[in-house]
Amino acid sequence: MTEYITFYAKPKPIDVGKYTFIVVTPELSAGQEYDILIKGNLFLELRNVYLSASNLLMFDNISLFAPFSSIKNLSAKYIPFYGIKINCFDYTENFLTFKLNQLPKTSGYMDVVIENEAGYEKLSTGSLVPFVSSYPGAINYQKPCTKGIRVIKN
Repeated sequence: MTEYITFYAKPKPIDVGKYTFIVVTPELSAGQEYDILIKGNLFLELRNVYLSASNLLMFDNISLFAPFSSIKNLSAKYIPFYGIKINCFDYTENFLTFKLNQLPKTSGYMDVVIENEAGYEKLSTGSLVPFVSSYPGAINYQKPCTKGIRVIKN
């Protein structure tokens, strides 16, 4: 009998503190807090945190990031993505917090991408719960963050 041992080290975001952000006019937003709290596992030695968006016009200075393009075994799995880099963030093994660098300019969804040396994971894919049921009437309920964090621009 062959025994397999699997190690996971990439970050695994599973939920977010607020599923929706309502962005109001700049005059009214002065007192509004734009903190993001991500709950997850394996937030170890985080290198970078990014925001990607469903609409490239949501943020200024969107760039293409390819953090694993030079690593043969990881480059095919961790493909490049567009986003903005979060410069300042705090984390423990199970929580990540940061403030938005800039206010979103359009409505849509923003996704959080968390990177360490083992890879990266997005909030939208990391929060998916595998649906397993033998009951024919079972319903596949997912958290609202499987699309990312909803942004409503007023």
